[in-house]
Amino acid sequence: MTAINALIVGINSEYAAELRNLLSRHPECEYHLTVAASFDGAIQSMAQHSPDVVLVGSSVDMKGYRHFIQSVQQQSCVQPVIILETSTDNPAEFDYLENGADFYLKRWRHETGMLHKAVMAGIERVKAFQAIRNSERRMRGIYYWSSIGILLVDLNGLIVQNNPAFSRIVGFSDDELCDMPLARDLVHPDDQEEVSRSFESVKTEQQPVAKLQCRMRTKEGDHTWTELTWSLFSETGSPAQFCVCLVEDITSKKNMESELRASEAQLKQLSAHLLDLIEQERRHIARELHDSIGSYLGAIKLGLGQLSYAPPTGKEQLSERLDQLSQMLVETMDELQRITTSLYPPVLDDLGIAAALRWHCGRVNSSVPAVSLTFQADIDESRIQPGLAIVMYRVSQEAIHNALQHSKSTTVAVSLSEEENTIVLRIVDKGVGLPGEMPGCNETVCGMGIRNMMKRVELSGGVFSISSAKDKGTAVSASWPVFRPSESPDPA
Repeated sequence: MTAINALIVGINSEYAAELRNLLSRHPECEYHLTVAASFDGAIQSMAQHSPDVVLVGSSVDMKGYRHFIQSVQQQSCVQPVIILETSTDNPAEFDYLENGADFYLKRWRHETGMLHKAVMAGIERVKAFQAIRNSERRMRGIYYWSSIGILLVDLNGLIVQNNPAFSRIVGFSDDELCDMPLARDLVHPDDQEEVSRSFESVKTEQQPVAKLQCRMRTKEGDHTWTELTWSLFSETGSPAQFCVCLVEDITSKKNMESELRASEAQLKQLSAHLLDLIEQERRHIARELHDSIGSYLGAIKLGLGQLSYAPPTGKEQLSERLDQLSQMLVETMDELQRITTSLYPPVLDDLGIAAALRWHCGRVNSSVPAVSLTFQADIDESRIQPGLAIVMYRVSQEAIHNALQHSKSTTVAVSLSEEENTIVLRIVDKGVGLPGEMPGCNETVCGMGIRNMMKRVELSGGVFSISSAKDKGTAVSASWPVFRPSESPDPA
């Protein structure tokens, strides 16, 4: 059963009793009637308990009724108002209807069900009105609070209305944008033709929706990338007079695309460089094997051949020849160890990164005595993530090589430490510095060696940085988060 609360104003006790009798005949609804002695009392009652319908007797003073309706409207009340004819001497039916009444019932006492039908129709009308108002409120909220710019453009291309988001995109106020030609004054000159063409295709209904990307001028004179979506806007039953344009700021997306393309190009270049390095290393190893190991083995083969074709006549001479061949074998083994160690130092796996870097620095000091290369380590190697040792070693190799080749520095310091739960590798020289005021990793300033180091560090989850000042040296830094075994993936 539906409960309906009705507020009665300007109806005497006799009519009120008759109202109760009429409304009690509808078993599907239960009416609760509240009688107000005056319009002021009715306003107070509505403030406390919002009724579903207001029933007003036609014998009330029209001036008081108008004041009552104004007060109700100021409180945003939307209850239906039904005027019940209680005096035939008051021919003010249209005055009531023009001043907010929903219905004026003359024969409500005699025609069965008329009053109940009017009440239900009034309530349904109010519900429909409330739904429309809520929908308008939501649409208004979408319009004003949307992060996407919304424009209403007339068929001449002039901006008629815009939401705050569009003002934020271009930096112009609503007054400055009003009647501004969108394509001519806001779109980049190189994109104006395409924007105008898409606008015409929608305006002439060649296509229902048009979407394109263009650069739009801001008040500061810059240009920001936007995506426009055009569509016609028309009220029901009337020809289209406007176009709706949705404007989305895609500058960050464009920047990301540009960075991605640059990164892809850089990766291709780096991959080509790595392949070239591999081929160079193969040629180097081949030369090493041919020039050193090959020559040693050739000499040993020649010596063994001489023993076969012209064996020594005495025991002492045989022993001397065998000693010579044995020494050549030892030298071959030493040379082979030197080559394999230069490719991958066994000390890295046997004793760790600190020992490997100390060994490498000692070897460089022996081969380049003019440069003082120092190494310092203060670290627990169990806190280094698995697989990082070889990355640290290769980055150190490249940075030390660059310092020796280009810095003209007499001192190079290598350090490995833990700072604030971060493993930090530094290679610092005091040489001439990198070319350019602000060194960056690109082909005009930094060579492939630096870019190779950067990619190695970044692909291993670290952060690479390089700083340099003219005649003050260069500092290469790479850092990684410390390893916590509890955070490592479960091998199962």
